[in-house]
Amino acid sequence: MLEIKQWSTEWAGRTLTFEVGKLALQATAALTVQYGDTKVLATVVLSDSIRDGVDYFPLSVEFQEKLNAAGKIKGSRFIKVEGRPSDDAILTGRLIDRSIRPLFDTSIKNDLQVVITPLSIDKDADTAVVGLIAASAVVAISPIQFDGPIGGARIGRDADGSLLLNPTVEQIATNGMDLFVAGTPKTLVMVEAAASEIPEVEMISAMKWGCEQLTPVIDLISKMATELGVQKIEVEAPVSVLDEMKGIATAYLTASADSMMYDRARTGKKERNDMISALAEGLKAHLLEKGYEEEKMGKVLKEVKYMISDVVSKRILDKEQRLDG
Repeated sequence: MLEIKQWSTEWAGRTLTFEVGKLALQATAALTVQYGDTKVLATVVLSDSIRDGVDYFPLSVEFQEKLNAAGKIKGSRFIKVEGRPSDDAILTGRLIDRSIRPLFDTSIKNDLQVVITPLSIDKDADTAVVGLIAASAVVAISPIQFDGPIGGARIGRDADGSLLLNPTVEQIATNGMDLFVAGTPKTLVMVEAAASEIPEVEMISAMKWGCEQLTPVIDLISKMATELGVQKIEVEAPVSVLDEMKGIATAYLTASADSMMYDRARTGKKERNDMISALAEGLKAHLLEKGYEEEKMGKVLKEVKYMISDVVSKRILDKEQRLDG
C-alpha cells in the first residue's frame, strides 16, 4: 500500500478533500474526492499497447452510478447487481467527457479509460461537479499528458438575482437558472445551461463569474500534482498504415487536379460523380503500385469524395477557380 495523503481546501462553504494511496492502487492513477458528504472514486488507466488500425482517440469516460452510494439496496428478490445506467448517469458521463476530452493529445492511440464511481451522495453536493473535478485531478496526477487541470462548478441564482456557487437542488428549481461551467478562471472549456428567459448579458456574466470561482479547486489540484511529482510520459504517436495511405491519397489527388478535375468545366452532377469514380479508380491503382493491400484500402477509398472537396476548396481560395469554370 502507498502512503495515504490528503489535501483540503474550503470552497463555497464546504470542504473539498483529495485523497490518494488508499483505493484502486493498480490503476495508472486513482484518487477519491469528497465535497460535503458526496465522495467519488476516480481512476484512469492507460493501456500498455497501441490499438492498431484506429483513426480516432480511444478515450472512454464512464460515470458508474451506484445505488448503495445513496444508502439503497436493489429491491429484486434475485438480482442484486446494478442494472443498466440511468439517464442521469449517462448524461453526467457525457458532461465529464466533453470537458476533459479536448485537453488530451489526440495522437495517443493507446486505450484510455476514465471511470468515476460515487461512494456516497449528499443531495446538496452535486455529483456532476465532484465527478468532473475528480476526473481532472486524477489525470493531472497521472503520467498521461494533459493540458489541465480544469475545474467545474454549477451556478444558480438566489431569489434576489445574485449568483450562487454550487446551489442546492431546491435553489436551482425555484430561481430559474441551472448553469454548469468547466474550465479555468481564464478559459471556458465546456458549458451546459437551462434557464427561464435570462438576458444574454446576465448569462455571459454568470459564465465568467463561475469560471473565476474555480481558482481554489485548480490551485489545490496543481499543488497535489506538484507534491506527488509524477513524471509525464511522452507517448509517441504511431504512423499507421491508414495515415500513410491518406497522405499518399492527398498527394495523388492534388497532383491529378489539372488532368482529371480541371481539364474541363464540370457543371452537372453526373459529370462530377463520374470524375469522383475515375479518381477513386486511379487512386486504387496508385496504392496497389505502392504495395498496399486492396483489403486495407476501404476506409481511404470511402473518403475520396471528402478529400476531393478539400482540393476543390483550396483551388477556390488559391486560384479563384471552380469546377464549373
